[in-house]
Amino acid sequence: MREISELQSVDFSMGSYIAGAFANLEASKGPSQFNEFLTRPVAKKIYRHEFETPTDLIRSLRGSRKNEVTQVDGKISNLPQLPIVVYSRKPGMITNDDRRPIKRSVTGVSDDPTKVFEVLILPVTLEYKLALVAWDMPTLDRLQLVWYAYAAFNDKFLAKWVIGEEVFETTGIIEDHQAIAFTDTSEVGESGRLYAAETDIRVSVQIAFGKAVSIPGELILSGFHVGYLE
Repeated sequence: MREISELQSVDFSMGSYIAGAFANLEASKGPSQFNEFLTRPVAKKIYRHEFETPTDLIRSLRGSRKNEVTQVDGKISNLPQLPIVVYSRKPGMITNDDRRPIKRSVTGVSDDPTKVFEVLILPVTLEYKLALVAWDMPTLDRLQLVWYAYAAFNDKFLAKWVIGEEVFETTGIIEDHQAIAFTDTSEVGESGRLYAAETDIRVSVQIAFGKAVSIPGELILSGFHVGYLE
């Protein structure tokens, strides 16, 4: 019996790659909200979430933080901290004509050390949407520039699966990583003016398919923990 590996493993690894763009940055004389963003833990600034508009995103974020309220001028408010970085994977995938599926035998660590798993390695291309949302344009500008500076020189990340009890790693490659094209998606929402921009990211990666293939139990990859909206 075979089990397909989850594409979520790539999602988790993609989140770690995105978090890397905003790690180890020092506060500057730039926008104060951007500097505040840098001080937050990763789980409070990088999210994986499906959404259509920035207003939908803020509404979902407020709902997820309904128990995290603060007193503001005598009123209870749970407005989210902005800016935030959000990503999601588009449905569907594309096969890679240049790289064909291959079979590989892997000895997995299990109760039976002699057990060998036959794994199919399937090359595919996935598409992600990356959104940046801020309360002001200077902060949004800074987020876009930081992403561009990072993505232009970092085009790979590790995706991980577990085969038996053994970690299997493959490399995700960001296509056209030096061609950044952000689209303005700013709008006036119920929480006020939202400055937002989106870009698409194509990732070529190999998917593991076979018996006893699963995603890592921890959502901590490459040293980053990624937060999620439910």
